[in-house]
Amino acid sequence: MDPKADVALPQMPETPETKFAETLGKPDGIARFIHGDKIVEAGRALVIRKFTELGYKNVQVKVADVEKEKVFYAVAVGTGTGFKVPVEIVEGRVEQPQIIFADGIVTAFTKEAISQIVRSGSGGNKRALASASPCYDLKPTELLDVVVESVKEGNYIRAEEAINTLGEIDPHAQKVAIAHMMSNIYAPGQSPAEEIVALQKIAKQQVRDTPQFMTNKI
Repeated sequence: MDPKADVALPQMPETPETKFAETLGKPDGIARFIHGDKIVEAGRALVIRKFTELGYKNVQVKVADVEKEKVFYAVAVGTGTGFKVPVEIVEGRVEQPQIIFADGIVTAFTKEAISQIVRSGSGGNKRALASASPCYDLKPTELLDVVVESVKEGNYIRAEEAINTLGEIDPHAQKVAIAHMMSNIYAPGQSPAEEIVALQKIAKQQVRDTPQFMTNKI
């Protein structure tokens, strides 16, 4: 028996109680439990509207964290820049966001500040960028599947989104995913053969749902 093989855990039947517990284990569920669905959705709609007014359409917004009088939203602008936006709740109403968290700093929620961070190419708040993605709740193996399928379809934006998410949960899996994408992007004759071979070797490495840096080395 291979001691390194993943051990399949017994699957417990899903019940209303387990589903509720799973929901409360996530920021969105906690926020809804504390503030209610109406407030959480109002805050999300407000953040989307403010970014739209600044010229950033189709942003992805999800709850990132929550406090007694505040909900923090993770915002992804395209696949390259993320922000964490706190929305205060006063007397049952959501207030206009005033600040954003990005690049390890707190800055004003203004068009100038946001544009500067987007143009810099720094990625802004990379954790927020990853957590705002619809891919964030997927396992590493599932994310790798997203990359493989997206590359096959030529949807490199979706592949990059999954790769960004992997960077926050499993750097090894991210390296494998990047190698897979790059080895399939290069056309014959556009890159040295040895470089393609090296990428393909990395792309074939095993990815597990428990990140390697979290497992015991045997």
